[in-house]
Order: sequence, then structure tokens, then C-alpha cells
Amino acid sequence: MEMKKYEFRIKGLDCPNCALKVEEALKKEAFMEDVHLNFMDKKLSFKSEEVIEEPILINKVNEIIDQIEPGVVIEPITKQEQEVKKDKDYSLIIMLAITVISIILAKVFPHFEVVFMILAYVLVGFSVLKKSIINLFKGHLFDENFLMSLATLGAIYVGSYHEALAVMLFYQIGEFLQDRAIQASTNSIKSLVAIKSDEANVLVNGEIVVKKVEDIQIGDELVVKAGERIPLDGKVIDGIAHIDNAALTGESMPETKVIGNQVLAGGINLDKTFKMEVTKADQDSTVNKILNMVQEASAKKSASEKFITKFAKVYTPIVVLLAIVFLIVMVMINGIGSFNLYLQRACTFLVISCPCALVVSIPLGIFAGVGKASKMGVLVKGGNYLELLPEVNNIVLDKTGTITKGQFEITNVSSPDVLKLAAYGEAYSNHPIAKVIIEKYGKSRLELDELKDYQEIAGEGIKVSYQGKDLLVGNYRLLKHFNVEAPEISEVGTVIYVGYDQKYQGYLIIRDQLKKDSFKAISELQKMHKNITILSGDNQKVVDQVKNELHLKNGYGDLLPQDKMQHLEAIIKKGKTMFIGDGINDAPSIMRADVGVAMGALGSDAAIEASDIVLMGDDLTSVVNTFKLANKTRKINYQNIAFAIGIKVLVLITSALGITSMWLGVFADVGVTLIAILNALRILK
Repeated sequence: MEMKKYEFRIKGLDCPNCALKVEEALKKEAFMEDVHLNFMDKKLSFKSEEVIEEPILINKVNEIIDQIEPGVVIEPITKQEQEVKKDKDYSLIIMLAITVISIILAKVFPHFEVVFMILAYVLVGFSVLKKSIINLFKGHLFDENFLMSLATLGAIYVGSYHEALAVMLFYQIGEFLQDRAIQASTNSIKSLVAIKSDEANVLVNGEIVVKKVEDIQIGDELVVKAGERIPLDGKVIDGIAHIDNAALTGESMPETKVIGNQVLAGGINLDKTFKMEVTKADQDSTVNKILNMVQEASAKKSASEKFITKFAKVYTPIVVLLAIVFLIVMVMINGIGSFNLYLQRACTFLVISCPCALVVSIPLGIFAGVGKASKMGVLVKGGNYLELLPEVNNIVLDKTGTITKGQFEITNVSSPDVLKLAAYGEAYSNHPIAKVIIEKYGKSRLELDELKDYQEIAGEGIKVSYQGKDLLVGNYRLLKHFNVEAPEISEVGTVIYVGYDQKYQGYLIIRDQLKKDSFKAISELQKMHKNITILSGDNQKVVDQVKNELHLKNGYGDLLPQDKMQHLEAIIKKGKTMFIGDGINDAPSIMRADVGVAMGALGSDAAIEASDIVLMGDDLTSVVNTFKLANKTRKINYQNIAFAIGIKVLVLITSALGITSMWLGVFADVGVTLIAILNALRILK
């Protein structure tokens, strides 16, 4: 049975470590597969073979979640989310007011100081205490609410009432600021890909009707006014459009579109109103693919995220065990009279036993990196690929359309008859070279009813019956394959050989040009110590010319698809390898490489499916920028790991020695989390 994917909004979840526990619990359920809980986006997704009505499924999942995190629920993603930020604001103000009033009353009535402090502690920490009691009965001894309650109650036991109240208040303030920081960072990341229109102007019987994009059908005619964002993929049917596709490709220069040209959802119409015909429904549009890829990228966890997941499972139990062992050992050494002193120090261990700084900041850093890449016109399908890039030391490039423009021109034709025969041979081909030949001869002059038995031969060319005789148009291997004697042409360029009626007729020379950014981009990649190789089906002389222009050592031509794969396999054995191609012809190589990159794949479904990274633009500069972004993302994530673990270990040691108090323990928990979040957000700059 086919697996069905479900996605729900999850509410009431304000702790990243708790989110981790919920996800792990749901993964154990037999009816759920590919479970992913996105704490930043507050979404739960999973697949299931069971056919269950949505209300029943929601209740079933909520029952499971309630055993782990009481009060946390899932609901349909289409349901309007209630505004709760103001309630949280008011709660924090009330807590601050209670604390201030209690301290004043304690000063005015010193005999009742303990009563006022404990009363304030209960009121400020009520939500934490309530959750800790519920979790205690459910057997969740390592829940952060239970550990915070235990630590502060320990402080009260030893008479540190002010410290217990202050720690609980600072913890609540820290949780509030952490929640706000996560929400703000998530919004800023989402804004990078906020390129989808909700409505469009539809022409109905000559009148403009505003409709939701999801209600628009293929074939509908739309009016896109100046300054508006293109709502759906389509083609221009009236007018001339100047489109800013920076949100899709990262390219700042506008593109001119005339009648018949493709326009993509997400682009902005800069000046004149034009009409377009819809060619793809909303769910299949390019902009939807971009948004879905960015959102789903977080499901593919990077090495750092996997490390944090494992670390979080063992860190809290270890710290709690250290607190117990520390207390027992120190009391045994110093006597029972020292119990209160070392109990207070042990309680600090409990305060910093939650790994929230890591659980939040590392996925947030990856999420920010993927979001920033999309702003640059680069779609990264998962954080695992972004984090793998710094390890890539081999880059393999296709030539045509990757290094070169793919805009061909005929520089030499052996005879007019050869041009005619070549045009008939290429009449049904969509290859860029074929289009140049047909355009040169004149498409209107072709009489297609004279062609039969059209056949494309991979890596060689085309065989077709023209006026009842075999016509061959392709490379030297093609003529040799069909035993047609021909001289090898030594001119630089792509040589197209023509054979007809088992006789060699002549040749065409076709040249391509380097893209303007290729030299600069490859020079920068070489400075990053990347080993670069060209693999091409074009002839070796052309490849050598391009290789020399770019100052490269390795370039191989005359390669069939299987030859490319053999070369690629040999390179992969030397280290992590990236392959960059057009995403269609090079799909096998793109899929085989450690990181497969589709170049200039805007609007290409095949490219998006085959690759790990999609360059929506058409230049290699994007590759350089993506490597820089990946290096920056990894550096910041490693900083956060070192900073969070280092501070916690330092506070553990100093609290055991009595140098620091429980107050600093709160900083080591929520304070470090806030700093790590802010550090992760540097990726967006």
C-alpha cells in the first residue's frame, strides 16, 4: 500500500529538548514512519500506511504526545493559529510585579519574609511546578521543568529563599526571551523565501476577477500589473515584460520576456502590464517547489544535528548523576554537617542539565544556511548537503551549458548541401546545436514528410531516413559505427559529420563560448584547493582548448555517458566529489556524486528531482558563494557547540568548587541559548 504523508501544526511546545523527546517517542510507533518534528517551524510530519480519518488520527497522536509532554497537541495545519504572544507578555509582567511586591513586603514586614518569598516563588514558578508534578507521575525525571523545580526547592530547603525566587524568575524570563528569539529568527529565515503570491488577476469574459492561486486552472489567462509578483508559472501571450527574478536566481539584472517566453512564479513585473497563460497549477509551480524544498530541508539532518541528538540523550542523565554522586561524596568526606552546603552546589548542576542551547542553535544554523542559500538562488535539499560541502575536494564539471554558454554558432560549413542535410537530420532534435543548424538553414524550408525512422544514438548522433536513404548526422564515431569512410577533421570546435546514402558528404564546425564568469569562478575554487576536472561528450580538441583557457590540468572529451561515469567513479575514490551538470543529460552522474548540482535549472523538474543542490541561475559564481556559505555555517555551528559545552562544563566545575552560584547556572542554560541563537543568525548576513 502506498504511504500517505501527513503534516500537522504542533502547539504548546516551547522546549527544544522536549521536542526531541516527542519526536523520539513518535518514531517508535509502528503506524508512523519518517517522523520529523520541526521545532522552529512548529510542524510535525510523518508517513503512514494505515487509512485513518484525520480526527481519529489526531486524537491517537495526541494521546501518545500527552504521555511525553502534557498540554502539547497537534491540529490541522490549515486551522487559524491563536495569538498567544500577548498572554505571555502579560504573564511575564505579572511575575515581575509579584516579585517586586514580595521583596517590598518582605522589607516592610521582616518577620514574614520567608512567607512572602515562598508565596512569590510558588506564584512565579506555578507553571513550571505544575508541569514538573505531572511529569514526575509520568516517570519523566529528566524533564527540565522537574529538574528546575527540584533545584530551586533544594535552595529553599537550605534557606536560600531569595536565590530560589530569583532563579525561577530568571528562568521564566530566559524561556520567554528564548521563545521570542526563536520566533524572530524563524520569521527572518522564512522572509528570505516569502516569494509566493496568494491571489492573481484572472481574465474571465474580458473582465478581471481576483482569485486565490489554488483555484486557478492550467490554461487560465492572467493579467500581471507593474510592480506585481508573478503568481504562477506560465507563458507571455500579450505584451513585453521586464522581470526581476532575483528572488529565484539571485541575479539582479532583469530579464526581458516577449510573447511565447516562459515566466515563473516569484518573479516581479518591473514596468508594463502583460498577459500570461498559466502552464502549471499552484502545487506544481517553481515557487512552490522552492518553498517546499526549503521547508523540507530540515528533515535531512546534518552530521552536527545527529551529534546533538545523540548528545542530548545522554547529557542530562549524566549531569544529574554527577550531581547525586557529587553530593554523596562531598558529604561523606566533610560530614553530614556539610549537607546543606553541597546540596546547594549540587542543585546548580540540575539547573544547567538541559542541552537547549545546542538543541536549538544547531538546527537553527542549518535552517538559516538553507534559507540564505535560497536567497542567493541556490536550493539546498538538506542540511546534510550544506554541511558536507566543506569536505568536498573534487569538482567535476560538464562543459556545455556549465562552463560554456551553450549558445552555438556555425563557424565553418564544407558545402551548402551539407548544411541542408544536417538540418534535415537534426529536424526533430531539441539539442542546442540542432537548433543552431536548423535556424541557419531555415526551419520553414524543411519538408518533414520526407523523413522517416528517426533514431537518436546516445553519444554519437542521429540516424534518419531522408527521401528513402539513410542520413547520418553526428560525430566521427557515428559514421564509423555505420561503416562510412570519412577523414578526421582537425579544426578546433565541435565537428558535425554528415553521411548520406553510405557516403561521407562533409562537415560543419560549431563553436561555443565560455561564460563570462567561468574563469573567475574556477580560479576562486582553485584557491579553495578544489581539484577540478572537465568531463565532456565534445571532442578532445575543444575540451583541451577550454581546459587551457581556464588553466586546468584535467579535461576529458569524446566521452559517452558510461565513460563519464567511469571517470567519475575513479575521482570519487580520491575523496568527496561534486558533479555539476545540466541536470537532465547528466542525471546519472549528478545522482552518483557525493553532492550533485544541477546548473541553470530554473523551471526544470528533471533537474530539481535529480540533484542535491539546484543552481537556479546560470553561472558558476553561485557554486563559489555556496561553498563560502557552507564554510561559514559549519564554522558558526562548531562555535556554538564549543561555546555551549564549554560554558556548561566551566559552570559545573566552578559551582562544585563553590565559586559560582545557582544564578550563573541559569545563564549557563537560557543565557547561553540566547547567545548561540544570535550567533547562528549571523549566517543570514
